[in-house]
Amino acid sequence: MLLPIIGFSLASLASLTLLKLGSLLVWVAVLALALKLALLTIVALTAMLGYSYFKRPRP
Repeated sequence: MLLPIIGFSLASLASLTLLKLGSLLVWVAVLALALKLALLTIVALTAMLGYSYFKRPRP
């Protein structure tokens, strides 16, 4: 009598844990993408500034 209730509660706990792990993985992926975009922006700005600095004619 109690076995289906225990099994259902374990299954729902496992699915909730998987759901939380899935959302955690989504957050990790989003934060990793944001970090990559920030680093790409920094590298692009540095390259642009360096190019404009070395492109100037020297007196």
